[in-house]
Amino acid sequence: QEIILNKGGLQYILQLGDVKDADIEAQKRIAKDFKVFSQRGLNLREPRIFIGLIDSLVMMTKSEDPKLFLETLNALGFISLRPDCRDHVYVAKAADVIFKKAEQIAAQTPKDSTETRDEEGRTKIDDGERENYMAMKHEAMLHSLRIVSNLTMSGSGQKFAYSKKLGIFMEQLRNEFLQDTTKEKKKTLREIEELLVVNLSSLPDSVISADKNQRLTIFLKGTRSEFQHVRCKAARSIGVMAEDPKLHPMLTEDSTIKAMTYLLKEESYVVAIEGAITLANLCRGYSQLKLWMKFDSNRLVLDSSNQFIATTRGNPKRLPSTRGLYHNWGIVIKNDATFILPTPLNLDKRDFTIFARFVYPLPPQKKFHTLLQSLTGKGGLVTIDHDGERFGSFDEVTGEFITAETSLSGLKNGWHSLTATFTATRKGYQVAYYVDGYPAGRPSKVQLNSQVQYVGNSKNGREPFGVFCDLRIYNLAMTLHEIKHMSNYSPS
Repeated sequence: QEIILNKGGLQYILQLGDVKDADIEAQKRIAKDFKVFSQRGLNLREPRIFIGLIDSLVMMTKSEDPKLFLETLNALGFISLRPDCRDHVYVAKAADVIFKKAEQIAAQTPKDSTETRDEEGRTKIDDGERENYMAMKHEAMLHSLRIVSNLTMSGSGQKFAYSKKLGIFMEQLRNEFLQDTTKEKKKTLREIEELLVVNLSSLPDSVISADKNQRLTIFLKGTRSEFQHVRCKAARSIGVMAEDPKLHPMLTEDSTIKAMTYLLKEESYVVAIEGAITLANLCRGYSQLKLWMKFDSNRLVLDSSNQFIATTRGNPKRLPSTRGLYHNWGIVIKNDATFILPTPLNLDKRDFTIFARFVYPLPPQKKFHTLLQSLTGKGGLVTIDHDGERFGSFDEVTGEFITAETSLSGLKNGWHSLTATFTATRKGYQVAYYVDGYPAGRPSKVQLNSQVQYVGNSKNGREPFGVFCDLRIYNLAMTLHEIKHMSNYSPS
């Protein structure tokens, strides 16, 4: 893979993705190539190749040509299976386009397109045409359902995943596809049915009622499916259950542990990841450390499953061991250098704490110093002003910079810790700040899109933070005692 990248393979493939001036036949060839490439390239560790193709593919799904539509859907089905691409597919409005198309396809009957009239004006439907039409309809439904299933696993797609509209659509498909009791079914229909069963079972109680044991039984069966998309969705659904510590006693039974351990042996790493994340969730208690970037090596692991790895933009540099915290922790962010999480960290409507160690003074610059920014690229969850003195968070609704009403001036040069606790309220969050473990300024109220994706800089790469390390995000608002304990630092 490194050889391919070093020889310009990435740029070559991205050039193939430019379909603006291509005619329908050329687009069909390109879509077919993308389908094969996305299917065979699931284990490629460089997501930029696929991210660069998404906009072109979404554009081609709007085509009225049925073959081009099917090839494009097939490619997006495999690209959206990758955890590091799902959010990009969702943000490209793929869900909206495909969902509308899928509803239209589901509502159609063979009569709509295969009905003709004989010489005497009587209606007739050719059996061969009918069979071809139904095969194409089933294939389109399968690819659409794959993409919808994948996007409900993305951080950005959670609102879509739990919408009643999706639940109603799934119920309609179940009424059409799950009522057929024919024993010998084509592979396409079998996968549609299995995807429907797993996806319906993963919907919240407000949409579909089923007890936890019943859901777990369905998911465990799904992890043994012959179909990769079904295995991935089933494993992710168990992983979501594992985020609730109350369900750990049920999930730590032999059957679940064996199923997840077995998935680690999968040739497809997109499925193996889900098994690793579930096992990692089961090893955690309630006070979850959702993200920890030490910057103690060149490998940017984000969590204890060792699978989520940040991508980089620009040229972030490690601190020399003589300057780093704990001898070798530290990163220097200048210019457009940024770390990008493969999947946004969704903290919506929950309490959370952000902690980091940084070097004071920060270099003065024209723009703000942004430590963390959400998927939208607006404002910043933890931000220090252009002079490197005032700190706070941006209200993403009003665009106002809400400061802690205090300053960093007076700190000694060198390493310090900055902590912000976010307590969810009806209208956003109440934020309290701490410097070196002690309260700093007054608590303030902000409205946020708390899906974190950009670390050390803003989305546009114009607000580099400076020098920092030991960045942590917890899923609770820590107490003063906990913050003081966490902020203690001894070079030894």
